[in-house]
Amino acid sequence: MKEQIEVLRRDLHELAEKFGIMSPIVLKKSEELDKVLNKYNLLVVKGILKTEIVRRTQKLTAGDAKN
Repeated sequence: MKEQIEVLRRDLHELAEKFGIMSPIVLKKSEELDKVLNKYNLLVVKGILKTEIVRRTQKLTAGDAKN
């Protein structure tokens, strides 16, 4: 997914240079990049939350084992 993001960014910059930043084709490519970035960010956040939940669960479990 990171590679896809980099390709879309590169394409976006090239299109913006060629057609201008307000061109419909540039705006469409920007929207496409935004969608992929939003998906990526959601996966990152889910991963962070999952890691935090596991960490807290392990901490609680370790605390219960001591008692």
